[in-house]
Amino acid sequence: NGTAAPLVYVSATQIDAMVPYATVGPVASIQVINGTLSSNTVTEFVNETAPGVFVEPSGGVWYGAILHSDYSPVTAAAPAQVGSNVLIYATGLGNVTAAVYPYAMTNYPITVSIGGINATVLYSGTAPGFEGLYQLNVTIPTGVTAGNATLAIYGPDSVTMETVIPIA
Repeated sequence: NGTAAPLVYVSATQIDAMVPYATVGPVASIQVINGTLSSNTVTEFVNETAPGVFVEPSGGVWYGAILHSDYSPVTAAAPAQVGSNVLIYATGLGNVTAAVYPYAMTNYPITVSIGGINATVLYSGTAPGFEGLYQLNVTIPTGVTAGNATLAIYGPDSVTMETVIPIA
């Protein structure tokens, strides 16, 4: 919409940019400008949130980028335990409060379910020391069965259910 977007990463085949806070919906116009050259303009819908969990591909199963509370990875060989706390890394959780460095909490209610059971969200905000990266600290709920449990993250106007978390 004519506002410069902060660039996070640029390569010959990929551009990662942060949507400026001033962007309001329902649609945004996006154009890439490199020196004196401009791309065509494309439009995208704008939501308050559009959650996406970072993933680790493994054998066709998309495991979420999730850590145990000791910062070791949650994997099939080291699954999360019911009742334990995990850290989930995501994007698209929307605007945050003014930061009390290094934390800035999300403005919108974010809920999580694991294996179809609502989980307790202990923290929803930016990952300390990272711009544009969100962290959710979540307790694995009682009743989740062992195996690969579907991880769902809900914002006020969106949901993602693209990843799984291994549970013991």
